[in-house]
Amino acid sequence: MFTVDGSPFVSNPIAFQYKGKDVIVAANKDGRLYVLDGASLGGTDHKTPLHKSSPVSTAAQAAAGLASWLDGAGTRWVVVTLGGPASADTKFAMANGAVTKGAIAAFTLVDQNDVPTLQPQWISRDLATPVTPVAVNGVVFVLASGEAAARGQKSTPAVLYALDAATGKELWTSGSTITASARAVGPSSGDSQVYVVTTDGTLYTFGMPMER
Repeated sequence: MFTVDGSPFVSNPIAFQYKGKDVIVAANKDGRLYVLDGASLGGTDHKTPLHKSSPVSTAAQAAAGLASWLDGAGTRWVVVTLGGPASADTKFAMANGAVTKGAIAAFTLVDQNDVPTLQPQWISRDLATPVTPVAVNGVVFVLASGEAAARGQKSTPAVLYALDAATGKELWTSGSTITASARAVGPSSGDSQVYVVTTDGTLYTFGMPMER
């Protein structure tokens, strides 16, 4: 087991192999990402991670979405959704505009003194309540769900974005195609298509035509 002084985790964990180790990453309500050894989550005291990031967001969010992939060069990437502006404590190499509502932040996993460590790479454009993204062939598809972030606020229609997985730069957006908000469920992908489900019961399918 592993615990952070009773502070709750706000994401499902993701697990993958890194240089022969089973590695687990999870987001905590303290705004940090924790990298854990799958063979001994928190060490003998159950409180010692392999690595913890600096605070990623200034917003206290109830949930975060994590995704991970390997790029063509074999680099391990991890992205996390933010429920508000990024924290100044985390310095990203690339930014894609001011963030006030939310964003996704991308890290690479690197070795520092033989310890798997998250290195900040880029943060996306401003996104309204983003949900767990999906990465496909060098493109990160992220849904700004539009769901109200606080009581008394109104939901807005969701927007699907395609971002360059290496830089976070916007490649494409669904614009005003989607007419309702989404709730907690991120996009999924299969058969060269991306699927989005909204709160009014509509399934949207966006195609990625193959070259002929």
